[in-house]
Amino acid sequence: MFMSLMVCVRNTGMCLSGILAESANAAIKLQRSDGSFPSGHNGPWNDVETPIRTTSNWANLLLYMHGQDGGGPYRGAAAQALEFVLGPSCKEAGRPFRCREGRDPPNGLIGQAWALDALLEGSARLREKRYLRAAEDVVLLHQFDEKRGLWHNAGIDGLDAGANNTLNQQVWFAYVAQKAWRMGGNETIRLRAESFFRRLKDHVRFDGKTIAHHINPVTEILMPRQSDGYLSFLLLGLAMAHREDAGLIEERVLDCIPACLAHLNKSVFQGSPDYAWSYNPTGFEVAQVIEEFGLESEIGPERWAAEQIKRTYDFGKSMLAKGTDDPETLSSRICEASGLPDYEI
Repeated sequence: MFMSLMVCVRNTGMCLSGILAESANAAIKLQRSDGSFPSGHNGPWNDVETPIRTTSNWANLLLYMHGQDGGGPYRGAAAQALEFVLGPSCKEAGRPFRCREGRDPPNGLIGQAWALDALLEGSARLREKRYLRAAEDVVLLHQFDEKRGLWHNAGIDGLDAGANNTLNQQVWFAYVAQKAWRMGGNETIRLRAESFFRRLKDHVRFDGKTIAHHINPVTEILMPRQSDGYLSFLLLGLAMAHREDAGLIEERVLDCIPACLAHLNKSVFQGSPDYAWSYNPTGFEVAQVIEEFGLESEIGPERWAAEQIKRTYDFGKSMLAKGTDDPETLSSRICEASGLPDYEI
């Protein structure tokens, strides 16, 4: 998930690197003895979640800080968090991660992707192959429909649960699968990930300003308000995949992104659509998209990141805990800012 931040040498204002460090230090104080962090409730979805999502997110930030700091408490705290993620309360052998209680305990593909991304980062930064092997096993547990080019969900029992209908979840899972292949060389994973990205254009329904949230158009008609609030998260998934392999995404998909950015600049920067800002950290996500694709933007990436801080960062708590009804989830998602240059905020 990460790029190296430039060292902030400016003497005015506060730099993003300082905010990330403060947030990581505040998070360590919340870490429990089993390595976990307090769980959220999936924002406006109000699900009863296990700690795996927030713990994976905080692990990502701690791993980043370990890479920047080279010492301090970050390595140990990150390792503790990842051991919790692989522990019996989160995952049984041959089964996906248990991300929430009640409906769909694995939380589709995205619940798995959050945990997988943290494990892959942990494998790379802590040189722990167990994390990579565990991630590969979970990726391979999910069936792939070669004919349609779509990943399937896995039930908490490890059995196939049918094709996932949410485009951002498909993209994020494909991104971590591609990352797992690059780290471990599993050919089955490579073939599935590449097949997905070849077929991605068949699942992108673009209306000139946004991309439909759902793959099934009937679902999109029934739940139309989600596309704007999740658009930046979808585009960030594409940016992360592009960072892994710049040739992975076909031009027909890439050509949609500038118009999506123009729509975000016009309709989302000043607004508060459902699922944006207080659940998805929209400002960090759009900033990364602009940076990764080298896009010209009426509103620059620094302003997008600063707007996210302005709306949701509580300087007293050193957390993204302001203006949200799920501070545990949003605060942990500050890890998404670790892929940005060191802006002055």
